[in-house]
Amino acid sequence: MIIFLFLMACADPVPVALQACEALPGLATDPAGLQLLAPVLAKVDYDALASAQPTQGLQLLGSDGLAELRSKASCTVGAVEGAGQGRWAVDLERSLPAVNPDGTLGEVEVTAMSWQAVKTSDGVRLETGLAGAAIMRASAEQALEEGDLRRYASSWRAIIKKFPDPLLSVDVARAADVFDQYEYRTQLRGKPVEVDDKAGTLKGEISNVGKRDARNIQVQVDFGVGTQTVSQAATIEAIAAGTASTVDVAIPEGADGSVHIEVVGLELSP
Repeated sequence: MIIFLFLMACADPVPVALQACEALPGLATDPAGLQLLAPVLAKVDYDALASAQPTQGLQLLGSDGLAELRSKASCTVGAVEGAGQGRWAVDLERSLPAVNPDGTLGEVEVTAMSWQAVKTSDGVRLETGLAGAAIMRASAEQALEEGDLRRYASSWRAIIKKFPDPLLSVDVARAADVFDQYEYRTQLRGKPVEVDDKAGTLKGEISNVGKRDARNIQVQVDFGVGTQTVSQAATIEAIAAGTASTVDVAIPEGADGSVHIEVVGLELSP
């Protein structure tokens, strides 16, 4: 007990918290980041970070961009309070240029954080909430795989509120774009307009009744053929808001006249 109390008296969470803060712990990092964070993160956080795939923000900035961001980080420690069981609650503030969704750096923002410092046999380590945020990320990726794009976008918004990874603005914006594009499909409405019996083709019209320009529009035309449905795919380069475009597809043999035209994918112009 005397030895433990002596170690606790000598332990100081402030330098460790500052080192961790300035190394920018995130949902993913580069090899340099792992090296910086290895001595200061709690094992559960470090293990989650070491096994993480790059976020879209990290892919966009790359190691050079992340190194530049680290060089601009400035951290201060506020209140440090004992939390029992060899722990401290550490409040910090980090000044850092905001990362815009396109990967450029914006105005300096100040972010408040509250971490747990814990005395271990390897010294003081920080629990930053990274492991919990990694679980939330896995849930977001599962939502994407399941096609639940509303949950996918809302999950990323929840992550960035819980865990202050400065690169996540990119992932949040891209998740929102994916959802917006999915939702906007309902504003592009298709109908058959003409059959060319000689060529064996159907002309379909796609109207953009919304207020945004769309591009790279993926169209699916479903034909009834007996008891089955045969689908044909086509792409339209762009349809401006309030306008329409046409597409020609081959009519499958045995088609009975039942046709459904649907936009299954698109991109929205900025």
